[in-house]
Amino acid sequence: MLVLSLFAYILFFALVFLVIKGNREQQLLSLILVNILFYINIALIAKPELTPFQLIPYIFFAKEILFNSSEFRRTCASFPVKTGLLVIFIAYFLTTYSNGGNSHDFYSSLRYCFDKYIPIIAVFICAKDIDEKILTKHLFFFFLIYSGCGLLEYLLNHNYIREIIATAFPSTKNTDMFGPAGITKGLYSSSWRPRISITTKHPTALGTLLSTMFLFTLAYLKIAPEKFDIKKVKIVLAVLAGAVILSGSRTALGCILLGSLIYFTMQLSLKKRLFAIIFYGFIALQLSSFALESFEEKEGGSSLSLRQQQLLFTLIEFAERPVFGHGLYFTNHTILASDDDGNRMYYSKEETEGLESIVFYTLLDIGLFGALALLIFYGQMLFYFYRHRKANEHLATQGILQTSMLIVFLILSGEIGRNTEMSILFIGTSLGLLQKSIESDQHDLVISSSDENE
Repeated sequence: MLVLSLFAYILFFALVFLVIKGNREQQLLSLILVNILFYINIALIAKPELTPFQLIPYIFFAKEILFNSSEFRRTCASFPVKTGLLVIFIAYFLTTYSNGGNSHDFYSSLRYCFDKYIPIIAVFICAKDIDEKILTKHLFFFFLIYSGCGLLEYLLNHNYIREIIATAFPSTKNTDMFGPAGITKGLYSSSWRPRISITTKHPTALGTLLSTMFLFTLAYLKIAPEKFDIKKVKIVLAVLAGAVILSGSRTALGCILLGSLIYFTMQLSLKKRLFAIIFYGFIALQLSSFALESFEEKEGGSSLSLRQQQLLFTLIEFAERPVFGHGLYFTNHTILASDDDGNRMYYSKEETEGLESIVFYTLLDIGLFGALALLIFYGQMLFYFYRHRKANEHLATQGILQTSMLIVFLILSGEIGRNTEMSILFIGTSLGLLQKSIESDQHDLVISSSDENE
C-alpha cells in the first residue's frame, strides 16, 4: 500500500510540474485530471484547507499573472461569461452580508466562488492556444482508460483506485460518509443495480462526469472523416455509455439518451425535425408511467414522493429568508450535521434525507438572487454557444449539449462530489476552442479584405 500511495504522490507532482513547465495542452490536461483523479476529501494541508484540485489552479493563475500578465489580461477580457461570473460573486457577497457575516465568512464565500467557478477561465485560456485534434486524441485515450478502471472496479466489486488515493493523503473530514473505497455494487453484488464511482465521491457524481465526457465526444461523430477518426469516436462513445450503465445513475443515462436525441435531431432537415419532435412526444407519453414507477423505487436512489417531501421542506425554510437565503453552507452545516465527536454524519432534518436538487439548496443557501445569478451564468453560456453555432457547428453543439445536460442533471440529482466543477471544465474547454475558431475566422477575414484592397 505504501508503494501505491507513493504512486499517488508522484502523479500529483507530475501534474504540478506540467502546469508550471508544460505547454498549454499539458496545462489544460493537468487542470482537468487533477479534478477527476484526486478524491474530494483529500488535502495537502488540513487547516487552512488546501487540496490538490485547489492548488493547481492557484499555481496556474500565479504563473500567468507574474510572467504573462499582458496576455492574461487580454484573454480574460475575451472570456464570454464574465457577467455571469461577476453576478455569482455578487450574490454570495450579498448573502454573506445579509446574514451578518464576519471577515472569515466573506473569506469563505470568496474562496468558495473562486475554487468552484474561476478554473473555467484557466481552461478557457489554455484551450484558446491548443490544437483541437491533438487535445481530443489525448482526452479520448483518457476516457477509455478511465472507463476501463470502472469496469475493473465492477469486476472486482471493490474500488481499489479510490481507496489508494483517498488513503495516501490526509483527509479534510473526520469521517467519510462513504468510506475510502466508496459505494461499489459490482459483479458479485446482490443488488440489481450496479454502482461504481472510480475516483469520484459517489456514483451520481461519476454519472455527471461520464455523461459530460459522452456529450463532449458525441459532437465529433458527424465531423468529416479526414479530420477525426469516426471509428475511434464510436468506440469511445460505446465504452463511455457502458461505464454510465455501470455507474447506476439513472439521471446520467437519461442525460446521454436525451443529449443523443437532441444531437441527431439537429442533423435533420426542418421538416424531418418537426416529425421527430412529434414522435418523441408520443414516445414520452407512453413511457411517462414507467418513469414515474421507476422513480418510486427507493433502492439506490430517491423516490418521487421523497422529492416532493424535500420540496415542501425547502419552501418552508425558504419563506424565512427568500431574497438572499440563509448563507453559504447552510444546507451542509444545518441540514447535514455531525454528532459532537464528529464521528457520525446524519440528516438533522430527517424528513429531507438530503436535498437532491440544485433548486432546493440554492434557494435555501443564496435565495432568489442567487438562483437568478446561476440562471444568468448558465444562460450566458448557452446563448454564446447558440449565437456562434454557424461559426463552428460542432463546437457550438458540444457546448450546448454539455451545458444543457448539466443543468438537467443538477435539477434532477443535485450537486455531489464536485460534479459541477468537473463538468464546467469541459464546458470551459469548449468555450476556449470555439473562441479560438471565431478569432481565427475573423483574422482570415481581415487578411482577405486587406488583399482585396491592395
